[in-house]
Amino acid sequence: PPNFTRMHLVYSDPNMSSFATFLKMGTTNLALRAFEENNDLLPPVNISDPIGMMHDFSKDIGLAAKAGDFKNKKGYTAIQIQREYLDLVLRTVRCFSEEENKILELWQWVLDKLEDNPEELYRHLDWVTKLHYIRKIKKGMFSPEGRLFDFLYSDISENGFYNRLREKGLVEEFVTREVINNALLNPPPTRAALRSRYIRAILDKKHSPWYVDWHSVNSEPHFDLQDPFAERHQELERFIESL
Repeated sequence: PPNFTRMHLVYSDPNMSSFATFLKMGTTNLALRAFEENNDLLPPVNISDPIGMMHDFSKDIGLAAKAGDFKNKKGYTAIQIQREYLDLVLRTVRCFSEEENKILELWQWVLDKLEDNPEELYRHLDWVTKLHYIRKIKKGMFSPEGRLFDFLYSDISENGFYNRLREKGLVEEFVTREVINNALLNPPPTRAALRSRYIRAILDKKHSPWYVDWHSVNSEPHFDLQDPFAERHQELERFIESL
């Protein structure tokens, strides 16, 4: 619809660390706010192939790789790019909530640690956690043992390596299990709540066939959920009641 644009940011595996997820979402939100509140704002760094450069950054555990800015011809490390965006947010966003101030504090803290000694973040950032424990088994990240650890780190079952580290208190539990369980059962007041009610109904009544997408549910009849912020839909709710 003309009133909504979906900006879907996905890169590689999702984080297991709730701390890393909070920081990733929080810093992205602040950067977007800076551009939303300042129509004439330009990106602080201009990279011709950002996706390719992200691949290069992700393989550089020494954090020394540089991306070239095609406008000013300077080279920037991943940390320097982050600092440019942090400075942009501090200069242009007019006010911050308590949570946003926390994001800014953690953003600065993580960048300082990455420059000084990344190993200190082994409880917080997934890639540092992986590297820390792969080094502990002394087999190397490309050994069969290292590859197995890397593969099973993100297993979401209780047998996954990250979850086993979390249960032993060896990683930062930024979000408690109670908060996570509450989120599993109580969707936010958006169309996610509509999808949730539909899924609960069809599972309970064993209704078939069924269909769920980001912005639509059910095959026949079909219901469009085009407004991402609407938690009510009269026709869909009448259908759910009819089940």
